[in-house]
Amino acid sequence: MGGRKYRDMADHIRYHEMTDGTKIPYLDALGLIQLKEGSSREKDRIDVGALTRISRETMESKESVSLDKLRRNPPAL
Repeated sequence: MGGRKYRDMADHIRYHEMTDGTKIPYLDALGLIQLKEGSSREKDRIDVGALTRISRETMESKESVSLDKLRRNPPAL
């Protein structure tokens, strides 16, 4: 985590609410970028590229990033 603490990421914590009301915390795209951007792992560098693209597209369209956009094969509705 590059020396970051939980409280450092507080602005990037979002919640996915399940049908039973359970709220699952997760980091938004910008928070994940911050955590991964200094990594030497190839997978992390690929993730940063994808998250940056998603974040840019989201800001342009003023939508929030949904978990489905991060999945390779979003579930059919």
